[in-house]
Amino acid sequence: MTTTAPEVRAVTVSTDGEREFAAFVRARQQSLLHAAILLVGDVSAAQDLVQEALIKLAERWEKVERGADGMLTSFVTSDAGKCRIRSQSC
Repeated sequence: MTTTAPEVRAVTVSTDGEREFAAFVRARQQSLLHAAILLVGDVSAAQDLVQEALIKLAERWEKVERGADGMLTSFVTSDAGKCRIRSQSC
């Protein structure tokens, strides 16, 4: 008779800030991606821009929660400008 080890599942407990950030991302991700596509003209580069912007925002979330929309837009437009100047994908 063989026995198998019990299945181990990781349990992550989210803080209120993490839940609020996740809700913020769900509510804005598609419109932000659309704007990024219009800025850089490439879906893959736009996805990268949005991902990088969301990472930057996540690092600052507790401090900037109320001004998050403006900060997120600023990250995307600034990074999009850098991409266009370099004329390469982001």
